[in-house]
Amino acid sequence: MSGVAGGIHMPDLGRIASWRDENMGWIVVTARAAFGVWLMAITVLAVVPHADDGLMVQTNVTASGMEKHILGYFVGAWLLVLAQRRKGAKGGVGDPGMLEYCNAGTRKMMGVWMSGGGVFGYSVVLEGVQAFLPYRTFNPYDIIGNGVGVGVFCLIFLAQSRGGAKREVRHWS
Repeated sequence: MSGVAGGIHMPDLGRIASWRDENMGWIVVTARAAFGVWLMAITVLAVVPHADDGLMVQTNVTASGMEKHILGYFVGAWLLVLAQRRKGAKGGVGDPGMLEYCNAGTRKMMGVWMSGGGVFGYSVVLEGVQAFLPYRTFNPYDIIGNGVGVGVFCLIFLAQSRGGAKREVRHWS
C-alpha cells in the first residue's frame, strides 16, 4: 500500500525491498543469496593484499592462477542467471522488461548474455581498481581469464538450452 507523507507520494517500500515474492522458488532465493556472497567474496579477494607464499598462491594449479579466474567468473555468471529465473519459467531468465516483445528463446539468450556481460564488466572494474592499489597489480590476463569463464558458461548454458528445445521438437514430430 502506498501512502502520502507530508504531501509526497511514498511507494510501498515493503514490496519494493522484498527479495522474495510469490513468483520465486527456493532455488532462486538461494541463488540470489549465493550471488550476493559471491559478489562480496570476489570484491574482497580483488582488493586485499595477498602474501607471496599464502594460500591463494599455494592452491594455484597453473603458475598464474588462471583457473581461479575462469572458475570464479563461470560460477558468478551461473549464479546471476539462476538468480533471475522465475518459478515456472522453464529455464527462462527474469522478467522480459525491455525485451517484452521478443520471443522466449531470444529473451533467454539476451538475458544470459546481458548477465554474463554484467559479471564480466564488474571484473573489468575490479581489475581497474587494482591498478590504483599499491599492493596489487593490474593484469590484463586476469580479465581474459574472467571473460573465458563467463563466455564458457554462456555458451554451455545456451547450447544446453537449445539442445533441449531440439529434443522437444523431435519428440513431437
